[in-house]
Amino acid sequence: MQADYSFTKNLTISGGARWDNFFGKGILTQQNYTEFNPRVSLVYFNKLVGTFKLLAGSATRIPNGFETLSSVSILGNPSNIPERIRTYQLQWIKTWNRIRVESGFFRSEVRDRIETNADISEMLKEQGFIGQFVNVGSNVIQINNGMDLSFYIALNKTNFNVNVTQYFGSDNGFGVPIFYMPTTM
Repeated sequence: MQADYSFTKNLTISGGARWDNFFGKGILTQQNYTEFNPRVSLVYFNKLVGTFKLLAGSATRIPNGFETLSSVSILGNPSNIPERIRTYQLQWIKTWNRIRVESGFFRSEVRDRIETNADISEMLKEQGFIGQFVNVGSNVIQINNGMDLSFYIALNKTNFNVNVTQYFGSDNGFGVPIFYMPTTM
């Protein structure tokens, strides 16, 4: 569901939401989720200065088959629950004839993150497993901050695009800095 409303010809608000239902079968019968994921954006357009976007939203990622059952070398876990992801973004976009520049900042937060845990029994290691997918926990929030820049130019029949992303202040939820946030979405 989504609705857009224009306050003026230059200012628009957009709101939306997803209502997700997931019901597991067989070994996953305890995997039943109903999730509400809202999102909202505010967009301001001015021909002289460009477009400014402020976005916020959430998403739910249900554990895939490998994370709930097993893969060849990593055990799944039927008790894994969905990851909950929140994202905030501020973006500026400006176009001059054949040149377009986009720049912005973002923040992502992942709760109930699923990671590979190599702490498994010797018996499982002897069977060829190297780890197990496990939820880190709902009180552990992995944070990723960053800024990005995109430069696009169209010349005759050739288009050039350069993207740069710089992460900063990101951690694994336990206060340990990480270079980037690995996600499966």
